[in-house]
Amino acid sequence: MRAKQSLLALVVIAVLALLVVPGSSTPSPTSADATVAGRPVWKGNCDNPRVRKEWRTLTRQEQISFNEAVQCLKRKPHDSRLRTVAPSHLSGVPNINPKSTFWDDLVYVHATCTPLVHFTGLFLAWHRLFVYNVETELQNCGFPKNLGMPYWNWTLDYKDGLDKAPLWGTEPWQIGPATGTGKNWIVEEFPEMVAYPSPHRISRRYNRHPFRKSVESEVLTSSFAANSKVAATNTKVANNTVLPNHIIQKAKEQTGHTRRSKLAKGEKPESIKPANQPKRLSPSDLAKRFSTEEKAFKGSLSQKVKEDDETTNMTGEEMVSPEAIRWVFEARDGDYETFAQRVEGTPHVAAHESFSIHNLDINYSPESSHFYLHHCMVEQEWYSWQKRSPLNQGAIGGKQTQSEHEGLGVGNAVTYDTILPMAGIWPDQKVRDVLDPRGNAPLCYEYQ
Repeated sequence: MRAKQSLLALVVIAVLALLVVPGSSTPSPTSADATVAGRPVWKGNCDNPRVRKEWRTLTRQEQISFNEAVQCLKRKPHDSRLRTVAPSHLSGVPNINPKSTFWDDLVYVHATCTPLVHFTGLFLAWHRLFVYNVETELQNCGFPKNLGMPYWNWTLDYKDGLDKAPLWGTEPWQIGPATGTGKNWIVEEFPEMVAYPSPHRISRRYNRHPFRKSVESEVLTSSFAANSKVAATNTKVANNTVLPNHIIQKAKEQTGHTRRSKLAKGEKPESIKPANQPKRLSPSDLAKRFSTEEKAFKGSLSQKVKEDDETTNMTGEEMVSPEAIRWVFEARDGDYETFAQRVEGTPHVAAHESFSIHNLDINYSPESSHFYLHHCMVEQEWYSWQKRSPLNQGAIGGKQTQSEHEGLGVGNAVTYDTILPMAGIWPDQKVRDVLDPRGNAPLCYEYQ
């Protein structure tokens, strides 16, 4: 009997080992960690975890408290510990402005780290730590200690429109309009200036077709392109950042937006742009605008963005629809790289680009408080995928250097000991330290 049990245990271990994705090997966790297939698993033993709730489930007072805490951070002075992480030629960030506010510091932390933590294997781990640290700062400014960062579940708004979500509006319990009413879509409700990349008022504009824009604006004004030298979602080479055609079609059916390939006589095709919209640039046009080192990236981009490209013509709603999210979660257990590329390249970028901020520059997207509600939802996706299987809880992957050709980077592999830089504002942590949301310091939270 004992021999049979031993044999069964060996079979189980062998099966789990086969489920580990080839090519995603990484240095082992410490011997003290509980593991499955050589990967750490959640311990979940922290006391009094913060509870993260979806925005519309908060009480009016809790929503108001969040907004008041945000204003508190905007009044706090600059933290002199802030430092630059990525070289400016990679991030495009200016020098630190000592006359800025602590809210600006948060924006700078994201901007200076962007080349290291977008389209690399560090995307999910770094943003998990960043959001948690900002969550703590909000609590220090009066947000209830028992609550974590609210999250915005965009899948609840895919039918009515992302701009119809209840977080948008001008009531005290809302975070401002989806589209600013001032010149250049300035949000009049926010009179304060923000510091980066240069002093300006916060602007925000809802765009139902976030990827239907000219190559010129895609490259010159998107931080993922011009500053970080990484293509935006619909231009990425990696297959896992572009929805398959059958998923696109189902998403269109769900949202009531079915693109017609043949138009009845006299109908105006969707691809016709208003007269004042910039024309789509040809490769020869682009060649005049970029340095030699950017031409390879430019060439890839110009080939990918086409008038008849289905992803380009998708709405943000379609890319956060239940069908799209199901596709994200089709990543099999243990396959971190597929999951990470899909979640970053589809709902993450779609919800960002649906609400254009200052110059479309996603480097500086934390200037708007909806950044944190959005990223808390992205984090919830990872949390849910990890929770699904012990194989997912310690799964990591990808490389540490951005590349326009690889969805999760090139160069050195991400390991459990890879550092997550926090630009001097908070202590840096290792990847292993943030894999368990309830594993004690530095994290202790759960989702409701």
